[in-house]
Amino acid sequence: MADLGKKTNLKFLSKARLYSACDSEEHNLNTLKEVVHKGPDDFWKNLSYFNKLDNPLEMLRLLPTNPLYHISKILSNHEEGIPLRSASLSGMSALKMAQEDIIHNDVKQGALIINSANMLSSDILTVFSKFGEIRENASMNSGIIPSWGSVILHLDHDPHEALSEIISIIIHYAPKVKYTHEDWKNIFVEQKNKHGTPDIIISYDNGILGQKEAEYDSIEKIFPDAKIMNYKLITGYTGRLNNILDILCCLNDPEIPNGCKLLLNGTGINYGLGCIFLTKK
Repeated sequence: MADLGKKTNLKFLSKARLYSACDSEEHNLNTLKEVVHKGPDDFWKNLSYFNKLDNPLEMLRLLPTNPLYHISKILSNHEEGIPLRSASLSGMSALKMAQEDIIHNDVKQGALIINSANMLSSDILTVFSKFGEIRENASMNSGIIPSWGSVILHLDHDPHEALSEIISIIIHYAPKVKYTHEDWKNIFVEQKNKHGTPDIIISYDNGILGQKEAEYDSIEKIFPDAKIMNYKLITGYTGRLNNILDILCCLNDPEIPNGCKLLLNGTGINYGLGCIFLTKK
C-alpha cells in the first residue's frame, strides 16, 4: 500500500470495491518457540506460560477479514469488501468476482484486488517437507521453490492507459488434491470454443512433476501451436498469490508484445482449476 501511495492518489480508491486474497498472520508458533526457549527440559512445566504470552489479537489476525479491515482504514474505504480463500486459486477467484462486479454493476472507481501470501511460513514448509516436495537444489526434478510477496491490482472500465484487457475467466469447481489430464482438457476445450487459441500460455506448473505432466500434456493436445512459458522458476511458488503475480510478470515481460493473447492457468487444492484469457495492451 505504501508503494501504491507513491504512484497514485489513494483517495481515488476510497470508493473502489475491495477483494482480498491473503494469507493469515500466524504467530502462535513464535509464541510456542518462546516457551521452548525458556528451557527445553522443562517444556511441559513452562507450557503454562503460553497463556500469559499469547495475545488475544492473534485470533483476529487469523480471520480472512483482517487484511480487508486494515486496507479499508488506509483507503478510508467503506464500500463493499469481500475476503476470499480458495487456496492457490484465490487470486483468480478474486479477479473473476471483480470482473463480474465491474461488468454488471455501476462501479465507477473500479475494483481493487489485494493479494498476499507467504509460502515460507513454518506450517507450509513443514507440510511440503513431509511430502518431499520442496526443491532443495537444482538436481531435484520435482518440488516447489517456496516464496512470498504481495500484489495490488486495479480493474476498471476505462480503456485509456489500460495495461491489459481481461476477456474471460473460467473456473471449474473440482474438490481434488491432484488434477488430471482430463480435468485440464475439459477447461481448455471450453476456453478454445469460446475464444480460440492463445499466442502464449502461462502454465500453472508449480514445480510438482506429476502435476506438470498432466497440464503440459493437455496443452500440447488442445493448443499445439501455443508457446508455453512459466515464471515460477524466477519468482518461486507463492501459493494464493501466484495467479495475479503471473499477470504482472506478463505485463512487464518485454518478450511478450502488445496485442498478444495470453492464457494463464491455475489450480487450488480441494477447490478447482481455472484459466484467465487476456490481451496485453
